[in-house]
Amino acid sequence: MFQTTAIEKEAKDFSQLELHPKHRGMVEQVARVVEKYVDIDHLALMGFAWKSIKDWQIQHQMTALEVSMRSKQERDQATKEMLEICKGYLVRILQNPEDINILEKAMEDAYNYYLEFISK
Repeated sequence: MFQTTAIEKEAKDFSQLELHPKHRGMVEQVARVVEKYVDIDHLALMGFAWKSIKDWQIQHQMTALEVSMRSKQERDQATKEMLEICKGYLVRILQNPEDINILEKAMEDAYNYYLEFISK
């Protein structure tokens, strides 16, 4: 479904990161939802998700702590935007552009999972 070299590179890059267990756990939960729809290496997906979070933080000049202190509505919107960034990364490495519908459904369900089980 995805370009193999991009997946291998992202998995390797992510395996070298050290994350706070709380952050890793949240990303892990959302990644598991996405993996129900798309066949992708788990570490690679985690890498794309983490890269998306980092990109969002840079765009908005906000740390994870600052995001956590925002209202629930603002945190939910931030998460939605981060998932869109992640989808963008994954769309760029799709082997078959027709698979975008599957990817969109995966991200939609990941966001709904976040709202139901993670968002407080």
